[in-house]
Amino acid sequence: MSARRVCVTTSRRASGEIAEVFTTAAAGWLRLDELGIVEQVRQRLRLERKDGCCGQELFGLLFLLFMSGLAGQRALQRAAAHCKKALSDVLGARTFRSQASMSRALRSVHSQQSREFCDWLLGGALPVGELERDSSAWHFDTFGERWRMVDFDGRVHTIRKRALPESPEHPEASRRSSELAKPGYSGRKRGEVQYHQMVVQDAGTGRYLGVRLGPGNGDHRTDVQWAVERIAEWADALDAPPRRVCARFDGKAAGAPALLDCERAGICFLTRWTAYDLLEEPEVRKVLEQGPWQVVEDSGSGPRREATALGVRRFGLYPHDRQAHDELRHLDARLVVSRYRQENGRGRGSGKQMGELVYELYITTLPAPCWPAAELVELYYGRVVEENRFGQTDCEQGRQRVVSWHLPGQQLALAISLFTWNLRLRWGADLVGWKPTPQPRQGLRRPRFVEPEARPRAEPCPPPASSSGEQRPRVKDQVLKDEKPYRRYITRRAISEEVMAALDWPRLLEGRPGWRWNADDQELSCPAGEPMHWQGTRQEASHSIALIFRVRRRAACQICSLKAGCTSSTARSYRKDVWITIAASELPGLPAQHPPNKFPPQRSFFLPASKKSDQAGSRAARAPTLVPSVLRKQPMLALTGCRLTATSPPAPLTTRAPSWSALTAEQRQHRRQSYLAREARCLLPPDHQLDINIHFPGPPRTSVLAKLLPRPRPDRNHRRTK
Repeated sequence: MSARRVCVTTSRRASGEIAEVFTTAAAGWLRLDELGIVEQVRQRLRLERKDGCCGQELFGLLFLLFMSGLAGQRALQRAAAHCKKALSDVLGARTFRSQASMSRALRSVHSQQSREFCDWLLGGALPVGELERDSSAWHFDTFGERWRMVDFDGRVHTIRKRALPESPEHPEASRRSSELAKPGYSGRKRGEVQYHQMVVQDAGTGRYLGVRLGPGNGDHRTDVQWAVERIAEWADALDAPPRRVCARFDGKAAGAPALLDCERAGICFLTRWTAYDLLEEPEVRKVLEQGPWQVVEDSGSGPRREATALGVRRFGLYPHDRQAHDELRHLDARLVVSRYRQENGRGRGSGKQMGELVYELYITTLPAPCWPAAELVELYYGRVVEENRFGQTDCEQGRQRVVSWHLPGQQLALAISLFTWNLRLRWGADLVGWKPTPQPRQGLRRPRFVEPEARPRAEPCPPPASSSGEQRPRVKDQVLKDEKPYRRYITRRAISEEVMAALDWPRLLEGRPGWRWNADDQELSCPAGEPMHWQGTRQEASHSIALIFRVRRRAACQICSLKAGCTSSTARSYRKDVWITIAASELPGLPAQHPPNKFPPQRSFFLPASKKSDQAGSRAARAPTLVPSVLRKQPMLALTGCRLTATSPPAPLTTRAPSWSALTAEQRQHRRQSYLAREARCLLPPDHQLDINIHFPGPPRTSVLAKLLPRPRPDRNHRRTK
């Protein structure tokens, strides 16, 4: 075995040298100082704290955390252990605050303050420039006209609860997530509690325009209204006509209130429509069978779709405000249907399966000549770019971690994270020398239609089997036989108790063993003995009515031993509903009108043919050609291998405390300090001297250096060398 000699040497880091992981973040902070954003942060983010860090310090620490891509505050403190003095000098602070100080500062943020600051940070902090107005960030229709697409979508972040020991020896159990999260519908994600995140993002540039958080599933109605307002403000910032800006969202947010909000704001919308009962109408069935069906451009993933237009329909919608309940609003919108063949049974996703085909509905106010049916479906599925960008931000900035268990503090931290995304995008455009690009050239539009003999015929779904094994007629099949299909919701007060007691309950409950009717309490009992109160009646067709019952106790189904054989739902808030279908003749005297305290169904009917030509343009629709990920990587690539050093002269040593006479009256009496006094205690003075040195591994890149580091400001004593 050969002899080995081990030599161990030690070396110290150069004074003032910043860790390599913070190089891009420190250079980005200096750029913010040049743009004047740091001064605006100091004025807008003022924390109600007597001691601890101020707003600028908190913003700077979170900026370092997300700009460096570290996972959590502990990782930030460990990475900054050897360069806290240099980092605090760059941030303009006297000390580098601890993790506990950051948590207390986030705890002191108020809800209204957090929302106003987040809207300004993602909206007006970085003004609209040439990058956002460039031709590569716009959609182009079949006539070569510009359109701007803005996506908004909600995400659910789940939190799992660990078991807490409970005994007289332990203190009372309390969870930190009680304020931030609460139970809700989480879909396929695992967790007992959750919080909802609504994000608005520009589809062309990938720039985030706003964020809003809420516990559980959030306040969906308020979040959608806020998202539409942010889109309208973005249209004003771009100097674009509102009708050239389109809000694109999924079927979760689709509904009468969201569509009316878009109409009030004057912007277009494109979303998926969930009223699949329209497919059962004779006029629509005729279109589904005869077409013409046009092939949608294949994206390379997922099934190949075909689309056709159902024309313009008028929807009768009631506003969400219950005080204006009698005012009926009409909305004219286009309906487009797409289909694809489901070969291996029913798969995941939206739509309605009819035979071997799955049909999906879309509703929009985009004009038909500009966006035909096939182009419209392709435009809608272009919103998957937003989902991919969500994954990119999670990987690059670690946004899945909880920074603060205080909801306004978590929203503030999330907004700063998205702001660093926007800053890197704009910064990368400056590094590559971004220049306005001409309007892209569009090829000729060549639509492909499905041959008549190749069109599969839509078949209705087979009727579901009853509990006794025999086939029951489906309500929707009965609707097809009626000339005017309709639905009505009838409350419990509309039917007398004598009529309910006169029903033949043994016959109605024949296929439900263990169920019984209690005539005294007007309640239905399940096999477990839980009472189910009568919610109301729903009239599906002119000859059939459904009686709706629900378990009275909310937590009864959670502790029931028969739940496994009763339902497959795992939701914590699940309660059993039972629908018993009877003939309409058994309940005489039904009201003819809808009760005033319920929303009516969304009615629709065909409009007469428009006199305008619906002929599409001759050009092929084109999506934005801008690739934001390439621009975001430029600052990191330009600073790879560089060493940044920030040095400042040592502060004068004080051997003794100031005398009593040198203190101000506020200090002697321990009064509440002003914002300026707190900032003077936490931040460095404006005349503080700071020398910044950047060392490149190779020959000095003067052009890159000029774009990375800012120019010296007259009110800041920052000197830079290369």
